[in-house]
Amino acid sequence: EISDIVNDYANGAVNAIDKAGFDCIEIHAANGYLVDQFLQSCSNKRDDKYGGKIENRLTFMKEIVNKIIERGISADKIGIRLSPNGA
Repeated sequence: EISDIVNDYANGAVNAIDKAGFDCIEIHAANGYLVDQFLQSCSNKRDDKYGGKIENRLTFMKEIVNKIIERGISADKIGIRLSPNGA
């Protein structure tokens, strides 16, 4: 299921750049959105490769970015919105 969600993010990015003509995309990883839920230790209680220490909690976000790059969007067109503890 997580790999499907990663693909959905990549599809959205490709559609934004290639079909809608956006100059860049921003992954919303703040304010309780899905990526933020993986990043925050208070919401991420997983005990697999996506949970625990911060290196693991970053995995989901890194998979999204890498999939977008793999689909042909250059890294300089990808932004990530972060907000520590939803502030």
